[in-house]
Amino acid sequence: MSKVDFPNTFQSPNSIIDDGVMALLNGNEFKCLVACQRCILGWEKHRVTRQDRISISQLVKMTGLSSPTVAKAMTLLDKVHLVKKQHDGKKTHHPDGTLWELNMGQLDDGIDLKKLQELRDKRLNATHDKMKKARDARPQNKNTEPLPNGITSHDSVMPLGTTGKCHYTPLPNGITTPNPRNPIKPIGEEKTSSPSVGEEGTDPPRTEDPVKKKEPTKQYQMMCTIGEVCQMDLKLNNGRIGKCAKALLAAEYTSEQVQRLYSGDGSWWYKNDWRGQKKNVPRPEQIGETIKLALKHNEKSGPTSNSGNIPSA
Repeated sequence: MSKVDFPNTFQSPNSIIDDGVMALLNGNEFKCLVACQRCILGWEKHRVTRQDRISISQLVKMTGLSSPTVAKAMTLLDKVHLVKKQHDGKKTHHPDGTLWELNMGQLDDGIDLKKLQELRDKRLNATHDKMKKARDARPQNKNTEPLPNGITSHDSVMPLGTTGKCHYTPLPNGITTPNPRNPIKPIGEEKTSSPSVGEEGTDPPRTEDPVKKKEPTKQYQMMCTIGEVCQMDLKLNNGRIGKCAKALLAAEYTSEQVQRLYSGDGSWWYKNDWRGQKKNVPRPEQIGETIKLALKHNEKSGPTSNSGNIPSA
């Protein structure tokens, strides 16, 4: 049978899986065991002796665990004879760490599966006890009276008169919680007519003021007018149009003037400005640049409210 060689791999003993060792180890212990196999069986010079010096810091880097967790896991692996500590590098201050030997059946002490099983059972029992204590610490519901069919909580039970029994009153369609101003009355209680307005102990009917519509501000009116005459979307060009509108209002121009001078074929823009004569709509900046000139040209046709200057938007 030809030998099959897979490059960049290392072997692992079959007993780790076939004998159930992996099932009895926790995650931290199995990580450390695989790291030891990589250091020993992954190098040809260590395969014969099945030994290598492995430091705690090296295992921490390979497994991602903390130093105390690695030390605890290696102690357990040594106790069940999966690995054997041949030389303690910590006591002798060896720079390469402790000398570990991987047990692949060559040691006198075989893998102690019985001890591994006992440790696993001990962990499971400790977990069960911890969960039981947590359940016992929860507050118990003292009301042990059985609930009617379909009711899952005592909070939804309402008293029925003075009989001491409980009854569930379903809410009308569309109502999810009882209204504190109009509570649901227990079954059996007769309906009483509501007191007339003005009786003692009752509040007069509330008269709500009609909602007043807010009038648009001058800034918003000017922005709408500029967007209309420039044929620009106000949402997409809010900043650009708003800057021009603010400058026009600061110079005391009105939205009516902008509408009259720049909207329609008969306006000043389309009659006198060469860009308007080419049927080009004005830009917001061009309104600020030409509105003073437009007002001077229209003084003969009608009164104007402003003849001042405005800075370019």
